[in-house]
Amino acid sequence: MSSATPTVYLRDVQRRHLIFDVLERQRNSKRLSWMMELFAEMKSSESQGVGCAVNKVEAIVTGQPVIGSSFQTGLATTFGIIFAVGVCGGTSAGHFNPCFTIAHCVFRGFPKLKTLQYLVAQILGGYIACMFVYFQYQFLVNQFEDTLREKGTLDQLLFTSGGPAGMFAFYLPPGQSLGAAFLNEWISSVFVGIVYWASIDPSNSFITPVVSPFYSGLAYGITIWGFGSAGVALNSARDLGTRLWAISVWGRAAAGGRFAAISALTNIPAMLVAVLIYEMLLGDSGRVLTSESMEQIRVMSNRTIETASSMECAQDDCAISEKDSTKEIALSFLPRALILPLTKTVSYYIIMAPESYKRIVLNSRPVADFEPDTFRTEVLPFTSLGKPGAQQALVQCTWLSLDPAMRGYVRDARSYLPPVQIGETMRAQGVGVVVAVGEGSKFQIGDHVTGAWGMTEYAVVQDKILEKLELYPGVQPLDYLNTLGSSGLTAYFGLKNVGEVKAGEKLVISGAAGSVGSIACQLGKAAGAKVYAIAGSPEKCEWLEKEIGVEKAFNYKSPTFAQDFKDSVGYLDVYFDNVGGDILDFMLTRLNKNARIILCGAISAYNSAKPKGLQAYLNLISQRAKMQGFIVFDYIKEYPVALAEMGKGLANGKIKRRFHIVEGGIEQAPKSLPLLFTGGNTGKLNAIRQLKLIVPGAAITYYLGTIDKLKAVLLSEGDSFHSKIALAAVGSAFAMISLFLYILFLMYRRGEQPDWHTWRQSGSLSTIIPLLTTTIIVGWILHVIVLSKWTDLGFIQGLVGACSLYTLTFGILALIPAPKKHKAT
Repeated sequence: MSSATPTVYLRDVQRRHLIFDVLERQRNSKRLSWMMELFAEMKSSESQGVGCAVNKVEAIVTGQPVIGSSFQTGLATTFGIIFAVGVCGGTSAGHFNPCFTIAHCVFRGFPKLKTLQYLVAQILGGYIACMFVYFQYQFLVNQFEDTLREKGTLDQLLFTSGGPAGMFAFYLPPGQSLGAAFLNEWISSVFVGIVYWASIDPSNSFITPVVSPFYSGLAYGITIWGFGSAGVALNSARDLGTRLWAISVWGRAAAGGRFAAISALTNIPAMLVAVLIYEMLLGDSGRVLTSESMEQIRVMSNRTIETASSMECAQDDCAISEKDSTKEIALSFLPRALILPLTKTVSYYIIMAPESYKRIVLNSRPVADFEPDTFRTEVLPFTSLGKPGAQQALVQCTWLSLDPAMRGYVRDARSYLPPVQIGETMRAQGVGVVVAVGEGSKFQIGDHVTGAWGMTEYAVVQDKILEKLELYPGVQPLDYLNTLGSSGLTAYFGLKNVGEVKAGEKLVISGAAGSVGSIACQLGKAAGAKVYAIAGSPEKCEWLEKEIGVEKAFNYKSPTFAQDFKDSVGYLDVYFDNVGGDILDFMLTRLNKNARIILCGAISAYNSAKPKGLQAYLNLISQRAKMQGFIVFDYIKEYPVALAEMGKGLANGKIKRRFHIVEGGIEQAPKSLPLLFTGGNTGKLNAIRQLKLIVPGAAITYYLGTIDKLKAVLLSEGDSFHSKIALAAVGSAFAMISLFLYILFLMYRRGEQPDWHTWRQSGSLSTIIPLLTTTIIVGWILHVIVLSKWTDLGFIQGLVGACSLYTLTFGILALIPAPKKHKAT
């Protein structure tokens, strides 16, 4: 075949020095042209990395504002890419980014061996870029480290985004969760990937090969300007190369932990998804290639053929026709290969050390009610906590439990626990996340724990007083301050071990709308007792009757309370007392023989300087009744059995919970305590969701553990609504897989070559493809609902988990080889 455009080689029109000519002939005669490509790829990656690294060094050392730093980094990246492709693109493919190379391998048949070589060259380029910058600016880096060392903050800031190692490697920005980092990197990479793939589409008449580097560079720049403050890597070579250099300088501690997997690997599957989106929705192989793209393909093809034949090919052999070039870049129906690491990761949290933290200390002992000066808020340097010692953990508090027992904690009197001393952190049970561990600790960073570390945002705690949370299906961390915490355990052991409630007995519970009371109502019903509740408002009584399902709820503030109780209940068998005072005295007059009174609390007397004595206690004698107090810690050995039973009740929906949440930070805790003694709370009173807390997140590149949570919801007991939704989600996924396989093999049976672009003119496929798209969208939405609403993942983790499951499924399906074309029988 012949070419419309003559093929003319550079050596025929431009003389070179003899030494260059000899070297070139030696290089090409030994088929070493691949070294030219690898060197070019290394230089392209290096060109992009140098400017970014220099900007980060200057920004961190000089303390420039984040916006200024991001703007300069975006400019450095944009021009770095333009220069990289302009200088190296004529020799190599000018990918400069592993995700681009992998995408070309998967979708355009780029050689697999060369793909691996390119990846190594690109990572090496990022490493060399950092090496150059480090030695050029070493004196500034050393000065910066000395300054931090004098301030005593070097250990806390060394491996952070604003520390010395952060000049080169990527670390999680302060206050950002891993889940948010994953989404940020994913969204940014998908945007860049779509723009890049559009810029190299040879049928895209709006973007010619000459301006393609500018489009790609600007896409990176805009992404950094928009998302840079939240931290984006966008380039595995730049991330891995710079991280390897940081490890070379500061050791293995600079590796970055689990965040490194997000910054280094997320953009690879994101790029594959971006290409799928472009090819499915925007690409069209029926479009005619532009003349500029044809010329670029012809020139690159000539270069390839010429070097392969040791510069002895004929002009006609080196040319390429329009028809052949179309085949060269056409997409097959399925990717030829897919690098898909089936990585199982776990959900975890990670935080950056703040400058200070807050705690609530006891300032004075109240005589009756809590006073404004009973507590004070202290702000302390974070470094005052010190590092966790042996078998210790540093915990970040996410929730605190506010309990009536706190009134007793501040009373200077003999009790089952010593009183809180003046100046000490106020005692409180909390739920939190382990953010650092000492030597020999049984916990790991990211573990959800509960313990009595007090009203403080951070605490260094002994392992022995911490308990790792078992997040059963349907259970959330906050439940360990309510149903699965002291409140639930108090109700459980009070009814079972003290009250010994039996089926058919009349059980009366005061303070029934509170944390202990509401759980006791439900456990009493589960035991078969007739449950009657006492609360302090019509709204609470309505909630107890309609939501909890008690026989009847009484408002003790009603003027007809006593008569209403006598008419409805008559005499009781078990009384669960949470309030004491006049109500307890009244219940003593309503006892059946062998009745049991469970003394759990006395809210009415906690703030009284002189509590009232009982008048009707002699009825205990005549009715052979028993009145017994108890402390939940008495049954600590039986906790596992109780937790398993109540956890099962939460999972199947038989136990309902209600939280009273106080927002605004830990300083709101003392202000909220009076609600416990005035009846202002409904359900468990929990403070304080810290406004500075990190949002639950997860690096779920391919989170196989999500499948277990989905399975737990699917197999939950009872014909529940959520199990039906889970079944519909799984059914949609199987329908999607079935349609995918049907489309693949239908064209094989017809004797047609599978081609993704042919669905628009494929007859029956034109109806099947929209159906496949519908199953993908519906199934994904259902998975998000199930994982975010009926598991402990929450919305962010549920959203990421659903995306991960679908990405994993697509990746596995992509490994199925496209069947070869054959003649239909």
